[in-house]
Amino acid sequence: MNRNYLNRLLAIIACTCMLPHATDVDARQEQPGVTQTFANAVVNADAIIHGIVSDISYRLSGRAADSERVPHVFVTYEIMDTLRGAVPYKSLTLRFVGGPDGQGGLLLDPSVPMFNVGDEDILLISRNGEVACPLINCLAGRLRIYGGKVYNGSGLPALEIVREQLRYGSTPETELLKAEFPTPSFDELLRNESAMNQMRQEWPDADMREMRRLYES
Repeated sequence: MNRNYLNRLLAIIACTCMLPHATDVDARQEQPGVTQTFANAVVNADAIIHGIVSDISYRLSGRAADSERVPHVFVTYEIMDTLRGAVPYKSLTLRFVGGPDGQGGLLLDPSVPMFNVGDEDILLISRNGEVACPLINCLAGRLRIYGGKVYNGSGLPALEIVREQLRYGSTPETELLKAEFPTPSFDELLRNESAMNQMRQEWPDADMREMRRLYES
């Protein structure tokens, strides 16, 4: 899809958004034997935005007393256009499961998209802050804009719209498969026995102060 096709896609979304929320298919939950159409997804979204990622942060969810707190990534979008729903601000932060665990580890869910600052997307948002992935059918609820073309959440190029379905190619854009994560601090690694054992093997003669200096350099 070139930029003209993107404009056509935006127009289709705008027209579909005039419909009420669908009652025959609930796009918030995938149902066995039911084919989800793009139109279903659009009308079941709480909001649809076109925006650019401006900030990414990572935090653990849950109370401090919890024995297992889950890493989450908080992705802030600067909104270029709101295509459905009411978003009262010029930016919106979405919460996704995954990211650094604060101990040198990384939680990744292959069904949840990864983000970089500067990403341009159209997002079909549902139940932000309530579920692990606040997009309609998760990866399918992210349309990525790159080089004037449209891709899905897996980086596959959109080719055409057939019977309310977006049809995609089979070869992903490699640039859309990359994601950067913050390097864990030395103090985080102190809480990770496996990581500390690896560093002791790497620098067997270093004391803790020297190990810190070597790591941070």
